[in-house]
Formats: sequence, structure tokens, C-alpha cells
Amino acid sequence: MILFQFISSIILARLLSPEDYGIVAMIAIFISLSSILVDSGFGGALVYYKDVDKKDYSTVFWMNMALSISLYILMYINAETISEFYQTPILSDLIKVLGLSVVFNSIGLIQFTILYKNLEFKTLGLISVTSYILSALIAIALAYWGYGVWALIAQQVLASILKTILYVICNRFVPDLYFSWRLLKKHWSFGSGLFFSTLLRTVYDNMYLQLIGKYCSVTNAGYYNQAKKLKDIPSNLFSNTFDTSLFPVFSKIEDEQLFVNKYRMINRMFSFCCIPIFFIMAVLSKDIVLWLLGEKWIESAWILSIMSMGAIFYIFESISRSIFKAKGKSGLIFRLDIVKRTSAILLMFIAVVQYELTGIVYVFVINSIIGYLINQYYLSRIIPYSLFQALKDTGKYAILSIILTVGIHYLMELDLIKGHLFCCIIYSVIFMAFYIFFNSLTKDEAIKYIYGFIGKKIRRN
Repeated sequence: MILFQFISSIILARLLSPEDYGIVAMIAIFISLSSILVDSGFGGALVYYKDVDKKDYSTVFWMNMALSISLYILMYINAETISEFYQTPILSDLIKVLGLSVVFNSIGLIQFTILYKNLEFKTLGLISVTSYILSALIAIALAYWGYGVWALIAQQVLASILKTILYVICNRFVPDLYFSWRLLKKHWSFGSGLFFSTLLRTVYDNMYLQLIGKYCSVTNAGYYNQAKKLKDIPSNLFSNTFDTSLFPVFSKIEDEQLFVNKYRMINRMFSFCCIPIFFIMAVLSKDIVLWLLGEKWIESAWILSIMSMGAIFYIFESISRSIFKAKGKSGLIFRLDIVKRTSAILLMFIAVVQYELTGIVYVFVINSIIGYLINQYYLSRIIPYSLFQALKDTGKYAILSIILTVGIHYLMELDLIKGHLFCCIIYSVIFMAFYIFFNSLTKDEAIKYIYGFIGKKIRRN
């Protein structure tokens, strides 16, 4: 899935322009906000509560449908106003079509929740892969035939339609004609904090692109969006792995010490794996962009380099959010996000006015660091795992990665290797070889766990 997503993104980026991506990026916030409003935190509540039945699912289903249809009508009516605000006429038609994905996603939301609650990750993965591959292939064909930005719109709408169809086929849930305000209130009591937190987080995540598109240019928004997409490939892999696969598992652990031990090991494992990857992306950003996307995207290289540093903290902030959810602290997530996101958005406004694109890219890193530190501090007040312990567990991997990054940077200055692909491969191999070697010398627990896991897999086969 990740490999195909990677390849299809490269092909589309070579066929389309930065402006095409910038246009889609500017309307993404409306679709994202609508999807969150449709879910309203009920999905997380249905997973959290153990005593749910068909009445619960049916109640949430009909509420989701009513919200999705209402929001689509609202987007349709205001499409012209939005396009005038951004001074981009094509946005009106794009919003009217892309908004349909909100309705289709709401139909499949309960189906997804049931599969997710039952830990049917293999089925969910197969659905995700199938829908993405088919929609991506159609998008590539449309881009090749010159449909431009419509190729990206078609990809998103088709993906939502295909996922919904496959969810229904695999789960076969049929809602009853039943609705209960009492049950809705019950799920809202848990999901409200999660809903408001996710809503605020989504506004924050999309605000970067909105400000760049409005105060810089649509093209710069395209450069930023492409750098973000490259950064998001490993970032989403790590954060989604925890939230999708491990959150349901952690939510069922009742023993406090076992919970902490498992979380600490996961923290070390993620640190060992993700920190060096993002340092490699930072030092090789220019070669990565030129090799994958081509010369027209070169302005994305410096953005990718800086954002890669912020991505490390962003991942661990996401992991800590999942731990809060597993502990049933959705209200705390919201309260913390009010402080973090409102101050972050204010900082973004100041940065884009004073320093334009450069300022807002650096602010992403600053906000990510602050968000991680705040989450980890308050998490230490819930479980016996302090901020100092967390920094100690991750710090040694960061220090080693910094040293190796400096070494690779000076090695690249010698210009011994020609070709962007060869630079990416050879310098990455050198980096990881030394990284694994030095961690092996110190008998690092994470690498010992990985060796043990690989050994078990080999013996089973």
C-alpha cells in the first residue's frame, strides 16, 4: 500500500503542476472539517464502550447521515463565496464535487468502526489498499489526458465511494430504523472532548496551507503541500500504526505497570525507527525531490528538510494522544489542544505576515516541539512515565542521528557520488549502517527487541 501510494504520488506530481496541488490543498480544510463534524467523536466512543449493540450503531448512523447531508448542502450553497475569497473561480465547482466524499464517508463510518472495534485490521487494510489503487490508477489516467486538478478531485471522491462499498460488502451492517437521544448523549459524553480536540487539530493542520495560499501564492501552497506529502509518508506510517493497531490493544490493558512497560517499549521502538529516517530525509531533501518529483518541484526541497525535523515531535505528540484516548482522557486532549492550537495559530499569523513562507515553515517545527512537550508532561501525571524519562529514551537516538547527519552533510560536500538516486541510496545505507552498528555496540534494548522479533518470524517460517 505504502509503496503504491509512494509511486502513484510521484507519477501524479510529474504530470500535474504545483498550482494544481495548491488549489486542492486550499479546499482540503472544508472536507476535513466536514468529515470531523460528521463523526463528532462518536466513532471513538463506540470503540471505547464495551456494551454497545445495534441500537447504538443505528443511532450514530442516522445522526452521521443527517449531518453529512446538511454539511454538503451548506458547502454547495457557499461554494461561490469560498472561490471569491481565494480569488480562484474553479474552486466553486471543485467544492461541489469533492463535497460528495463527505456523504459517502458517513455511510461507511459505522461499518469501519465495527471492523476496527473487532480488530479486523487485515480486512481494513485490504479495503484501504484496493480503494486507493483503483482510485489512483484512474487519477493517473485523467492527469495523463490533461484533466489537471480534476484528476486529484476524482481520486478522492472515487476512493471514498469504493471504501464505502467495500465496507458494506465486508461487514454487511444494516441499521435499524431506530434513534435514541439517550444513547447519543452517552456517546457524546465521551466523544465530545475527542471531537473538539480533533476539530481544533484539523483547523491547525490545514491553517498552514490556508495562510500560504492566501498571503503568499497558490504555487507556494503547492510546494508546501508536496513537501508535506513526502514528509507524511513515513509520518503517517508511524502515527497511524499506533493509533490504528495499538490503541485498541492499549485500551484493554488494565494493569498499570504492564501499561507503562509496553508504552515505554513502544516509545523506544518508534524512536529507534523514525528519528533516523527523518534526519536522512532532512539531509537528502534536495536529492529526494529532484529524483522523485523533478526540477519543477525543487522549491519543495528546503521545506521538506525543515519539516522533517518537526515531524519527529509531531509523531510522538500523536502517540501520546492515543495513550490519552486509551486511558479515557478525551476531555483532557481537548483542553490541552485549546492551549496548544490557539497559540500555534496566532504564531502562524504573525510568522506569515512577517516572514511569509519561510516563517510559517519554521513555525511548524516550533509548534510540533511545544505540542509534544505539553502532551508528555501531562501524560506523566496520568501514568508513571515522566517527561525526563521519555526524553532520555528518545534523546540518545536523536544525538546519534545528529552526529551522523553532520557527517553525511560533509561527505556530500565532497561531491563524490553523481546522480540523485545514487546519492539517496548510498548515503542512506551509510547512515543506517553506522546507526545500527553504534546501537548494537551499546546493546540497545530496542534493537535487541527487533532482532528477537525477526528471529521469531524466521523460526516460524
